[in-house]
Amino acid sequence: MAVDDRPQVHCPLPDPDTTRGEARVIASLAEKQGWKRVIVVTSSYQVSRARLLLSRCLDGEVLAVRAQPELSGIEWAQRVGHEWLAWTQAMTIMRRC
Repeated sequence: MAVDDRPQVHCPLPDPDTTRGEARVIASLAEKQGWKRVIVVTSSYQVSRARLLLSRCLDGEVLAVRAQPELSGIEWAQRVGHEWLAWTQAMTIMRRC
């Protein structure tokens, strides 16, 4: 594998610090780097929305990989509840990048 073929890892700091902000900063980085594909690792409960938001911002292929966080039952309920509300917002009110 040539040096230029090695995978690159980037951990940008979005502003605002939201999933939509992350999608925007990743899309900007992809454009600057000339990437046509990105792989995003995110929590299992957030994969669908992260993929949706990034695909709205990025002109290229988006691959989303699930990470399984260790959460209590209450934490899972809180995170999933937040995701349902955020998904509804992404599908109705905030439909752009």
